[in-house]
Amino acid sequence: MLTNRPPSQVIAREAVAAMAARDRLPRRRRMPDIRLLIGAGILAIVLAVIAIPAIATLFTLKAAGDDLKAGATRLEGKGLALTTPDTQAADADFLRAEQRFLKAEAGLRTDWAFALLSLLPAGKRQVDAAIILTHIGTRIGRAGHEGVRIADTLIAAKVVGPGARRNPGDTALAVLDAVTPRLEPLIAELAAADAERVRLPGSGLVWPLPSAVAAIDSRLGGVVPALQNLRVIEPSLRELLGANGPRNYLILQLDSAEIRPTGGFIGSFGLIGFDHGKMRPYESHAVEALDFDAKAKPVLGQAGGPRYVAPPTPFQLLINSDSWELRDANWSPDFPTSARQAEFFFNLEKRQPVSVQGVLSIDPTVIADILTVTGPIYVPETKQTVTSQNFFYDTLVDVHTGVGKSVISYAAKAIMDRLGHLGPSGLLHLLAVVQRDCESRSIQAYFDDPTAQVMVDRYHCGGQIQPLKSDGVFVVDTNMGASKDDYWVARRFSVSLQVRPDGSVRHTLRLHYDGSKLVPNGNLTLPYRDWLRVYLPAGAHVVGVEGIGGHGLRPQTVTDLGRTVVQGWMEFGFQGSSDVKLVYDVNAEADSRHQLDFFWQKQAGRQGDPITVSLQLPPGWSLTQTRVNGAPLQGSTIRSDLAVDRQLSFSYQPPP
Repeated sequence: MLTNRPPSQVIAREAVAAMAARDRLPRRRRMPDIRLLIGAGILAIVLAVIAIPAIATLFTLKAAGDDLKAGATRLEGKGLALTTPDTQAADADFLRAEQRFLKAEAGLRTDWAFALLSLLPAGKRQVDAAIILTHIGTRIGRAGHEGVRIADTLIAAKVVGPGARRNPGDTALAVLDAVTPRLEPLIAELAAADAERVRLPGSGLVWPLPSAVAAIDSRLGGVVPALQNLRVIEPSLRELLGANGPRNYLILQLDSAEIRPTGGFIGSFGLIGFDHGKMRPYESHAVEALDFDAKAKPVLGQAGGPRYVAPPTPFQLLINSDSWELRDANWSPDFPTSARQAEFFFNLEKRQPVSVQGVLSIDPTVIADILTVTGPIYVPETKQTVTSQNFFYDTLVDVHTGVGKSVISYAAKAIMDRLGHLGPSGLLHLLAVVQRDCESRSIQAYFDDPTAQVMVDRYHCGGQIQPLKSDGVFVVDTNMGASKDDYWVARRFSVSLQVRPDGSVRHTLRLHYDGSKLVPNGNLTLPYRDWLRVYLPAGAHVVGVEGIGGHGLRPQTVTDLGRTVVQGWMEFGFQGSSDVKLVYDVNAEADSRHQLDFFWQKQAGRQGDPITVSLQLPPGWSLTQTRVNGAPLQGSTIRSDLAVDRQLSFSYQPPP
């Protein structure tokens, strides 16, 4: 049929029809291009050839880490039961680990897969990190060899293994003898591993590198500093353990529920001694056994007697005409001063030919913390089981209700006996407890020999009144009411620091004492009586004092231990409260650094009293930085506590 349609439309219609007809025809299957298959196969083979050595290298790296872990587990897991076969197996583990790390490093440097991967920046980061890990692993493996040599020496000395000795002092000296000759190579290997660890990226690593880094951190963390510290204090330890002859130490067992300047009333005391490492049995006694005779009379007599020692003036209200004795020896808040006073009284009052070469003090917190290491301990004399949870309160109740201070002595003796049987892991836990309690001043120590004192000062166990960089305060309470009220009396302190344009600072110190939770002392409801001393910077100018005074004494401003001190009586009735306000000025620092350093020293025996420190600057001045114990904070008001000493720093800028 003829149409009048244009030729272009006819052509288009026929093309569409042809395409539709083609689609209705059955399709033929396309044959793959054989050349593509061959190429893909060759590529897969090449990748496999490259990847297989790379995968083998990664597994070698992991196996080396497993060997290190196995060797360390063999040495640590057996504890005191470690034997020579154990050390031989551990040595084989460390040697195998070292060889595998060296092999892994060679693979990382020569395998094509890692060479190709290193062409990419992200890939090179992974390869470089893996190489560093092999260096660290090799160093740790070599350190493991040194550890095995030390363990073999300890087995030979019967410190560990069959027939191991159990005297802790003897054991400690044997450990020093074993460790000291190998300390330098051990520190060298681990310090080198530590230096390599610093080069590792902090993030962005892929399997298996992150787990390897975590394992290294868990093993290396703090080990090198600990070994370096051991190198420094090794002569101190030998002196303390009597390596140079017999040494005896007086242990003051303080009752912080009756606060005294260095932490608490000396309710009981103990004696511990070492002779070439051998520890004599620990003796513990109530202080009455030394201070009073069989007729309950003071052994040093009374005023006018030949042995009488005049007490500090405030004590005369408490002990009348009796002599000053050991129980009240810790009058100075500077522990070395009080320790020397305690030595003096012990040597004056003692009934046995024992001289002491040092003094340590511990409070109930220390014993509670040690019980976390030893576990519960049964005290046969009192038929009680003491734990870290019940020790403080239960012994406080016993003393408070008149059962007697000897309960603390009995418990201390039982705990010391248990400490003599601690294994290596228990000793490490104990050392951590001691370090923490030194920082909180629950443990303080003073030794006559300067060599021994090096260790005390290094671990901040000296309990000295601390020197000030520029400004600071130290509040010292002395419970003079012969009560255990400080367990219940809460404290809250604050100070406002008003900086003047000339750089001098006006201080307003407020001390709040809350006795609302006090309980009767036996059947008595006595007032809380405190001889309060506030240690200020030398040369501080006292403007005003409120809340201090009594017994016919006005507040006094004196000098003690190189500091200006405001002191006097502070009292409040049963379940009452008291507020003290002290206003004083401190002159500007000579160097004009536009920084105020304020050091608030904690009194031993107190646990975390809250403090607030606020800074006020002149108009137009700006605060640029605030720090507490080195940590940056925001704002001009700091709320903290006195669980430990607090060093506060404020940096500010006057207007241009």
